[in-house]
Amino acid sequence: MSNPNDPAQFPPPTFEEAPPYASEHEAESRTAHMRARADDLQREFQARAAHLQDQMGDVDEQVRTFVREHPFAAIGAAVATGYVLGRIFSRFR
Repeated sequence: MSNPNDPAQFPPPTFEEAPPYASEHEAESRTAHMRARADDLQREFQARAAHLQDQMGDVDEQVRTFVREHPFAAIGAAVATGYVLGRIFSRFR
């Protein structure tokens, strides 16, 4: 029976060189396509980041409004959150 831990049974993989492009024009074309795609992804990411930033601004304003209108409830929520987190983290000592 063969040993499953024997490294001789699993030779290291060999990698062939990537096939060359058919022409320099094809390589330039692929490069241009990849740059265009990267630019598209960058614009999409920036748009999503701006949208998230707007949403966070809205949430921030809602929280500030709630705290101004209900200061005791906000303090109670902060105390309760601190208590729960304290109980959770005290168990890790």
